[in-house]
Parts: sequence; C-alpha cells; structure tokens
Amino acid sequence: MKLYPMKIVPETEEKPWGGDRIYREFGIGSFNEPRGKAVLVSTHAKVENGEFAGLTINQLASRFGEELLGRSRKTFPYTLKLVDTHSRRTPRQRHSLRMEGLFEHYDVMLMLHAEPGSGIYAGLRDKMDREEFVRRAGERDLYRSMHFYPARRGELFLFPGGLLHAQGGGVLSLVLSVGVDEKKNEDDLKTEGLWEVLDTTIRGIKYAGKTQMDGDAEVWKTEFGTGLTWWEVRLNGERIEQNHEKLSVLFVLDGLGEITLGGETMPIRRGETILVPAQAEGIALSGEMIYCYFA
Repeated sequence: MKLYPMKIVPETEEKPWGGDRIYREFGIGSFNEPRGKAVLVSTHAKVENGEFAGLTINQLASRFGEELLGRSRKTFPYTLKLVDTHSRRTPRQRHSLRMEGLFEHYDVMLMLHAEPGSGIYAGLRDKMDREEFVRRAGERDLYRSMHFYPARRGELFLFPGGLLHAQGGGVLSLVLSVGVDEKKNEDDLKTEGLWEVLDTTIRGIKYAGKTQMDGDAEVWKTEFGTGLTWWEVRLNGERIEQNHEKLSVLFVLDGLGEITLGGETMPIRRGETILVPAQAEGIALSGEMIYCYFA
C-alpha cells in the first residue's frame, strides 16, 4: 500500500436543529446552507488526494486489509463527525449493528464550543415503561426525563453503547463513534426500535480525564480503557515525530501546519482530516496548529 497523507472529503448534512458554526469555525459546507452535522470520516468517506483519490475507506479496507486496518481489525471501526446544535436536539441513542472486530460501539465527545447553560443529556432519570417512552419520544419531550450534564469547552465525554444521549442547544462537538456505521445508525432507527436496544441500567456518563505529557510540544493523552487512546496536541512552531502501530485519524482543530508520511509532505489546515494507515511506522508534524488524533 502506498503511504502518503490521505486527506478525507467531509460530507455535510442538513438538520432542523443545526446551525452555521461548522462553516464559520472550519470552513466546511456553505454559509448559505447551515448544517447540523459534518461527517469527517466513515467507511463511506472518500479520499480527496493522491493515488487513492475517489476511493472510499471501505474500498481501501477491502483492497489492503491489514496494511490499512492492522492485524486486530477486519473492518474500519470509526465514524468522526462535527455536530452543531443551534436548537435543542431530540435525544436519540447511538445504535448500530455491531461491526466485526474487537470494539463494541460507544461514543467519545469533545466539546469545541458550549454556550453558558448548555450541556449534554444522557441516561433516563425517570422510570417508565415502553409505552411511556414511545409517547414522550414522539412528543419530543424525552430530554426532560434524562440526566443533564453541563458542558464546557475542552471537556471529553465517554458514552457507553446502549446509553440514550443527546446534545443540547448551543453546543458544537467533535464526536467519535467506535463500531458504528454512520449509514445504519440513529437516524434510521424508529422510536419503537430504540426502546428495544436501550440499556436502562446505565445511569450516567463519564468525564474523561486528560494527562499532560512531557516533551517540547503541549500534548494531552486520554485512555478510555477500551483500547482507544485520544491525543490532543498544540504545536507552536515545533516539529514532532509520532510513532504509529495502529490505524489512526487526525483532525486539525486550529491553525496551519505540515504533515510528512511515507516521504511525502503536505500542508494541512483547520478543518482537515487525515487518515494514517496502520502500516505507517510514524508521521512528522510541524507548524502553528492544534490537532487531535486517536488510535
């Protein structure tokens, strides 16, 4: 498999609860058409540049298998997206058929913007039967029966599979779903089916702590106990090299820089997403930017 920085094409979706912050913050989509969601990476996302331009990640996985995914995976397990809730979002549960591999489905959410008083709804606070659940969901009133967690910029949340959760109004988040096919998730799940997969024993969510690492750059590391590691990095002109043993995805939160992979160097900027195959032994990054990546 040819190694080079693969830039992924984002896909935006119009939502009734969406705002225009995804465009204003990252230049994704159109100013005249506010979008509530931008899918940055999924099995259906396409490569924008280089030898594999036009191919989906699913096609790359089928063609290269272990070279892209690593030895422990059979399918691409990630969906990464930006979610902008201008108005209160109807609580929905992240659900999908479990993909083959080591991961069960769960969500990680990074708060990029949170207006005062905004937050996340997660887990049912009130006891109810199936009939009551369906009624409240149909009336868009389910959030009133859920736990509320205030949100602040920079915070990480972990949502286990089976937990009903929703993003309140006034929040822009970066959401990583592990083991979820974006084409088969909550948007296609009817309220009656939602009750069947709901795990009512899960009472809340976890704030994920960040550990600052030693080194020239500002680096924060979060381990979730699921096999996933999340990194946030701030570069102030430094050049750093990162060793890779797993498939990883990088998203630029702010600024400009360069990435070098497989002997090729490419400029990257805020709002761009880069796919790094498991076969890559390492990458180098430099510039004035903030980015996150996970593996």
